[in-house]
Amino acid sequence: MDCCGNLVPTAMPFDFVVLFTTGLMISLGHCIGMCGPLVTTYAVHQQTDSVLSASMRQVVYHFGRVSAYTLLGVFAGFAGSTAVYASGGKSMQAILSLAVGVMMLLLGLGLLKLLPYPKLLESGPFQRFISDKVGKLLQAQSYPKRLLLGFANGFLPCGPVYTVALTAAGTGSWHQGGLSMLAFGAGTIPVLVALGFGLGKFSQSKRAVFQNVGAILILIMATQLILRGLAALQYIPHLRFGEVVIW
Repeated sequence: MDCCGNLVPTAMPFDFVVLFTTGLMISLGHCIGMCGPLVTTYAVHQQTDSVLSASMRQVVYHFGRVSAYTLLGVFAGFAGSTAVYASGGKSMQAILSLAVGVMMLLLGLGLLKLLPYPKLLESGPFQRFISDKVGKLLQAQSYPKRLLLGFANGFLPCGPVYTVALTAAGTGSWHQGGLSMLAFGAGTIPVLVALGFGLGKFSQSKRAVFQNVGAILILIMATQLILRGLAALQYIPHLRFGEVVIW
């Protein structure tokens, strides 16, 4: 969020680095348990005749998945920008930052198993509907269907994904929101690709550590958004180092 007078908050390059790192840490913890079996099953069902063809199938699948995340970010960012512009003032920008920060804080605590929010988000009729569609595409042998499988996978209800989508909404910009989710999605690729090739297996205890690191990063982003909102309302001073705005 720009603290220097722009109506629409923006994400800084540092924010994208944090989001990529969050995706990487969450994938080492949460995604291995949630998406790992699906990725592994998909790989098993594919007729692999060479490393190149197997790699291409992974690329298509993950391109579809990250595209879904990016689209979610675009919609979230657009919703945030609509709220800011509809209000016609900076107060809504600050309130949006505060609201998103608080919701992220709750979801981050849920990922640390201090609250049940992620479990509530990842269960219900929508999850069952998407899971059913994903299940039917697991044996897909054409590239369009593999792309669709990855795209559908991107919409599976997931606490970390929804949490980062809130960050996208907090940018107040459809393209910044899309880039935010793209950075997060890119961070999840290395581990899930490794799983697709039968690598990257971690014990439950190690996955818990990585998930907690990802959750802590989410809590840091939540705190940053809350502080930016408070600074915009002039309750606290802004903090910046040169061109880098912390809050």
